[in-house]
Amino acid sequence: MSGPKILALIGCGLVVWAIAAGFIHFAGPIGAFVGDAKTLALYAVTPVIMFAAVVTICAVLHIDGASRLTAAVIMSTTALLLDGVAMRWFGDLYGAGDAILGGAAWLHWAVGCTLLTALVIRKTITL
Repeated sequence: MSGPKILALIGCGLVVWAIAAGFIHFAGPIGAFVGDAKTLALYAVTPVIMFAAVVTICAVLHIDGASRLTAAVIMSTTALLLDGVAMRWFGDLYGAGDAILGGAAWLHWAVGCTLLTALVIRKTITL
């Protein structure tokens, strides 16, 4: 994979993380992560959203085959590193108390969905 594609994937990881962090910031106070039906619905739609994100990003960047897994790893690693920094030094970004834990748990679920999507589609879907 070329340097420019790697940089583009790092940028995509940053953008997807920023969207997720913003979502956590605004959805936490309305109870999206408290464990009720809203949380269940959020966890249920996340794989679909991450599937669409991986397929779209790989199509735009002309990434196919086994390289899709590498792409997902680069984006996910970027997001997890940013999340670690944000949780440690900018915890207010996610809210307070249980909102931080619930938001972080959902973000990790989303990363897992991203990696699983890339693992499954690495050979099965032609873009």
